[in-house]
This record gives sequence, structure tokens and C-alpha cells, in this order.
Amino acid sequence: MTEGGIGKDVSRLHSMLIVDDDHEVTRALKRSFRTTFDVTIANCGRIAHEQLVAMNDVDLVVLDVTMPDYDSVELMLDLRASNCFPKIILISGWRKSVMESVAAFGLASGFDIVGTLQKPFTHTMLLELALEALKSNSVHTPTHV
Repeated sequence: MTEGGIGKDVSRLHSMLIVDDDHEVTRALKRSFRTTFDVTIANCGRIAHEQLVAMNDVDLVVLDVTMPDYDSVELMLDLRASNCFPKIILISGWRKSVMESVAAFGLASGFDIVGTLQKPFTHTMLLELALEALKSNSVHTPTHV
């Protein structure tokens, strides 16, 4: 049985990879979404790249824009080279202009940047954006919250 327009088996949860170097953020988000999504976490971009290429079917990536060793732009470059283009929600505590630049880069590189959220954000804000992203199968301009 499939869910309308998404083409996924409703007997399984949609998969979400949360990528953030802040362990508290990843743990809190995993706890918040564990009943709604099959959540995997990565605390650096290199691990996220390995997981995404190996899994090859992650429904949604929640990606911190700035990480110390391997940032979101580096991750997108490597994913593009691996022909891996998941839907992405960008999150950041940095200036909105930085996130908008990274979103523009991602869109220009062929990624479906489905939205951006400025930290701190609420569980509800991310959940609404994630559910909306899963309804859509097309690349579109990101929603800025």
C-alpha cells in the first residue's frame, strides 16, 4: 500500500537523516521525531555522506549549514559527485544570509532544498516543514522560516 503521491509503503516510517555537529541537537531531534520518522543521526558531514551513499533512499535530510570539519556545501558537492540528491532542510544558528546563500547553491546544484530554519526552532516548525516536503515530489524554492 502506498501513500498518496509519495509512493512509499505506509507500513514503514519515512527516513530522516539529521546532520549536526551539536550532539545535543541531534539527540533532541531524534527523540522528537522517533515516532514520526525512522531517524538516523550523523554528527559530521563525512559520516553523513557515507550514510547517504550507503542507504541511497533517505527521504529527508535535516542539515546544519556550518560544521567545523566538513560543512553543508562540501557535503552537497560530494553527494552530487556520488549522484545522490536527497530532499534537504537546512538549519543554522548563523545569519539568515549565510543560509540563503547555501540554499541557493544547493538548488543550483540540483538538490531539492525544501526549506530553511533558523535556530532555535520548535519541533512543530520542523515537523510541518518535513511533512510538507514529503508531500511534494518537485524541486521548488525553499521556505524561509
